[in-house]
Amino acid sequence: QKQRIAIARALLRKPKVLFLDEATSALDAESEAMIQETLDKISRAGIDGEPLTSVAIAHRLGTIRNSDMIHVMKDGNIVEKGTHAELTKLAGGIYQALAASQAMRTGETPADGAAKKQEEVLSPRAAERAAQSAATLNAGESEATKASFRRLLRFNKPEWPLYLPGVITALIHGATTPFQGYLMVAVLDSFYAVDREVMKDDVTQTTIYYVICGVLILLSTAVQISCFGTLSEALTARVRIALITTIFRQEVGFHDDPDNTPALLGSALQLWAYRVKNFNHALGSLFESTGAIVCGFVIAFAGSWRMTLLMIVALPVL
Repeated sequence: QKQRIAIARALLRKPKVLFLDEATSALDAESEAMIQETLDKISRAGIDGEPLTSVAIAHRLGTIRNSDMIHVMKDGNIVEKGTHAELTKLAGGIYQALAASQAMRTGETPADGAAKKQEEVLSPRAAERAAQSAATLNAGESEATKASFRRLLRFNKPEWPLYLPGVITALIHGATTPFQGYLMVAVLDSFYAVDREVMKDDVTQTTIYYVICGVLILLSTAVQISCFGTLSEALTARVRIALITTIFRQEVGFHDDPDNTPALLGSALQLWAYRVKNFNHALGSLFESTGAIVCGFVIAFAGSWRMTLLMIVALPVL
């Protein structure tokens, strides 16, 4: 946006000489083509009938291919000069090598490419890198997505007090699952009582435990979701701010790299932050599972430690 505004402000001043130093380096290919076409028209027709001389400095040759004169510099010296058509005919020339590496032609010779208006495309190697980057984002195997546990916790430092109630309620929520199984067995066992009054008392007591268990599930779930949800939103916001701040602090050359196109950076900003958001939810599920396992083992060993050990040994086979 800054580059677009800068170009527009420069043209509104109706200059006689316009200097463009990597003027479209941060733009995507489509926007660059549109702006370059406008600049070419203005350079040929002038502004309000006044002639305009444009001097452009560029590494991407698509922005200067329509220039009246192109100077190729190396180590501070002019080594080649001419039009695009003339320079692409120089066998072994620097400009010809650059034109070939940037694939400024679509199946034609460099000289033929000057006769037609064509879109600038990436070289096969650059296109392959861009495709691999897109696939990496979709597959979720990017190295940039791998962050340490401690670093993610540091992003949540202001909300650390929320971890304690979140972890406790997650353990309670998990423990209620095997406890419900214990209550189910207790109800079935009550039906075998010979005395109806004893059966009624046992069923009533188990029903009260079920109600207490339901209230615990309701409260623990509410607190767990609230705590880990708040932690996740705060973590996501800070990660997105850190990502976009880092992107803005990069040099222009970083954005010229085919691996760092606006589309890929936008996808990274959206995808990676979303995956980090699941970090705290996964942490809550982990403690919930831990509570269920611990409570299940306690109930099992309390009921019959021999049968429990036997089931643990037979579990891999089952």
